Amino acid sequence: MTTAHTLDARQATAPLRHGGREYTRIDLPAVLGQHIDAIPYVLRILAENVARTAAGDRADRALAALRAWPHGAAGDAELDLTPGRLLMHDTTSTPALVDIAAMRDALAEAGHDPAALSPLLPVDVSIDHSTAVEAYGHADAAAQNLGHEMRRNAERFAFLKWAAQVMPTVRLNPPGSGIMHTINLEQLATVVTTQQRDGATWAAPDVMLGTDSHTPI
Repeated sequence: MTTAHTLDARQATAPLRHGGREYTRIDLPAVLGQHIDAIPYVLRILAENVARTAAGDRADRALAALRAWPHGAAGDAELDLTPGRLLMHDTTSTPALVDIAAMRDALAEAGHDPAALSPLLPVDVSIDHSTAVEAYGHADAAAQNLGHEMRRNAERFAFLKWAAQVMPTVRLNPPGSGIMHTINLEQLATVVTTQQRDGATWAAPDVMLGTDSHTPI
C-alpha cells in the first residue's frame, strides 16, 4: 500500500471484507493523514471521491487542500466531484432529456445508432413538481389532484416514459409515488455502492448529485 502523497492517490487502497466477499476501498487515513479526525465527514467523502476517481496534479492539489483544512489553510483548490448517480425532478429532467433525444435524432440522421447516446450515470427522475392542489378537505382529494396532474401533463409524462424505455440508465418515479427527498432517502439511497473496475469490486460512498434546491447532493 502506498500513501496518498504519491501522484496517483488511487493506489492508497485497503481491502474490505463483508458477507464472505472482498472489496477494494480507498484508505482514507492514508489519504488524509494523521489529522483525519479533525476533518468533517463531508470533506472525507469528497476526499474519497477525488482519490478514487481523479489522478495527477489536480487530484494532488485537491487532496492537499483537504488535508490542510484542520490548519485553516485550505486554499482555493478546485475539487472534481464524480457522483455515482443523478436525481432530477420532472421540471429539470425534461429539458435535459429533450436535448439528448434531439442528439439521438441527429445521430440517426447521420446513419449512426441513436442507442449509443444515453446518460453515462444512472438518472432517477422524480415526477413530483407538477402537482397543484385543487381538491381538498375530503378523502379522495389526493386522487382527484393526481388525475388533474396526469391530464394536464400527459404529453410531457409520455415523453419521460419513452425516455426511460429507450435509455437504460433512466428510471422514473411516477406521479403519486412521493417527493424526491423522501424517495431518495427511503428507496434510492444505498449508503455504500459498488462498482467493477480493474478486475476488482470497489466499495464507495453512495454519492448522489441532485437538481433540486433541497436535495443538491
